[in-house]
Amino acid sequence: FFVKDKVMWEVAHLPVTLAEARILVLGASFKRNVDDTRHSPAIKVFELLLLAGAKNIVYHDPYVPDVEVCGSRFASIPLTPEELQKSMCVIILTDHSKFDYALIGKHASLIIDTRNAMKRVDSPRARVVKLGGGQVSMKGFSH
Repeated sequence: FFVKDKVMWEVAHLPVTLAEARILVLGASFKRNVDDTRHSPAIKVFELLLLAGAKNIVYHDPYVPDVEVCGSRFASIPLTPEELQKSMCVIILTDHSKFDYALIGKHASLIIDTRNAMKRVDSPRARVVKLGGGQVSMKGFSH
């Protein structure tokens, strides 16, 4: 519930509602660099966001071409600068080594990083909210 609540908190500070916000979920698998979604925390977060009223969620996972969440089938979209720019909130739920974190940091505006994956990216343009260990990092926040 913590990740869902943090996403809702961050989206509440955007000029759109949760239902209107385009949310890009990065990673659907249970753990890094695998295609197994059984007992995946990422799928649970996806589900909780849908149940909370998010209606514009997309996801990318190089290992999981499609998933079923809340009775609907979702297909993995390409991870492009355009997709990152269209998304108001990017959530890193699985830290696959195939993700281009520099690209993500350059083109996203808000990243909720649940895996500390952005730690290797110097000066991302995006505002990065790091979850874990009770810390919230505002690296890249320039308001």
